Amino acid sequence: MGIKSASTKKASTNDPYLLPAIVGGAVLVGTLPVLMGAILTLTPKTQPTEHRYAAQAAALGVSPVAIELGEASFRVACASCHGVDARGVPHLGKPLRNSAFVQSSTPEALLAVVERGRAPGEAGNTTGILMPARGGRTDLSDADLGNIIAYVRSLQEPGQPTASLDNWAKPLVVASPAGGAPSGPEAALFVASCSSCHGADGGGVEGLGKSLKDSER
Repeated sequence: MGIKSASTKKASTNDPYLLPAIVGGAVLVGTLPVLMGAILTLTPKTQPTEHRYAAQAAALGVSPVAIELGEASFRVACASCHGVDARGVPHLGKPLRNSAFVQSSTPEALLAVVERGRAPGEAGNTTGILMPARGGRTDLSDADLGNIIAYVRSLQEPGQPTASLDNWAKPLVVASPAGGAPSGPEAALFVASCSSCHGADGGGVEGLGKSLKDSER
């Protein structure tokens, strides 16, 4: 047994690959951390994508998610009268983008208007058309309405001219659905209930309600 062990030890000592293997391993262990550090340093870092409403949210002191949710609620509750892009529908809903009214009102005041709506004869209603409470969507929560206000406020661009109200300055002449003179409770009821889609004069609103003048169906 002793002779065999000595022979094995001698063979190992004379192994021509042993020393290079030991040296190579030591070099690898010593340089590996340096190489890994260099790789990590040279690898481009992926920057987090900024939310598309980040700038507006920071300026208003609200969450960008609130503005995004408000945009979705605006499209289902307000766009039919104020336009998908909030630039207004002539003689229907006023423009809310770069709106002097929005810019001069507090969030609380804007929320109050949305919550209760505006009757045709109410002060501030220059179109003579009903603005339904909560946009006519009773399913919207108070949080949803707050998000809508955040979205509308985000559409204001400081330093830009406010939107023209030339197409909303005067209410249209209101005719009754039958085409008679604008008088009586029927005309007022038509304006309050139907004009937001069919127009104050019954002539229809493009993309919403058909003309009821000389309509067969």
